[in-house]
Amino acid sequence: MFLCTDGVYNEIGDEYLKNKLMDGVTAESLISEVLLQNPKDNISAIIINVI
Repeated sequence: MFLCTDGVYNEIGDEYLKNKLMDGVTAESLISEVLLQNPKDNISAIIINVI
């Protein structure tokens, strides 16, 4: 499960986000990528792995 604010979602597209999540990206690395784009909004993200 992936939850994020619009600050994250608006900076990266659906397809990019889907591919990153399928590759096992961490929330920290995803946030780092978004920060490189100088986002206009605050950003938060959490990834929950249900087993």
